[in-house]
Amino acid sequence: MVASDVITKQCPSCCGEIDCRAKKCPHCLSYLGFRRQLYRLAVVLIWASCISFLVCTVIAATLMSREFRDRSVSVDHLADIEVLSSAIAFVPDNYQDCKARRLAIVGRARNKGTSRVQYVTFRVEVMNRNGKLVDVFSNQIYGPFAANEQFGFELSNTLHTLDLPESEYVSHKLVVQQAQNAE
Repeated sequence: MVASDVITKQCPSCCGEIDCRAKKCPHCLSYLGFRRQLYRLAVVLIWASCISFLVCTVIAATLMSREFRDRSVSVDHLADIEVLSSAIAFVPDNYQDCKARRLAIVGRARNKGTSRVQYVTFRVEVMNRNGKLVDVFSNQIYGPFAANEQFGFELSNTLHTLDLPESEYVSHKLVVQQAQNAE
């Protein structure tokens, strides 16, 4: 057989001249004919499997996070907490030094609602003689506090000791910021 008698065709991958009976291109080593189609099909199936797996993972994670959030839904009982009394007090700062003192608000409150409340967050604003704001802090107290139960509280700014003389802390405003129970 003479070289000129060999029938050639063009490789679909590299466009090189190859023998028409070749099953694999000698230049780029890609499969030809039926094997090429099988190889392409296998690659497409692998990619489709990977994409399907990723999509299913994202959907499952989204559904699981929603289910978790739905389980830990908190119900706000803000209107149920009534402050009965409160006063400014100065207490020893046990965190830093026995001689140092810190500002505290002590008092009594009541859960006037019909549901149990797990915790209450208060915002405290303290003013001087001129009504100027001199300190602000938030503090939580933990229950549970049953319906119609009265409870005592001590709210203090544990982050720092007094910045001003005690005589500068004259009045305060106490606001219930949050009252919740995880149900």
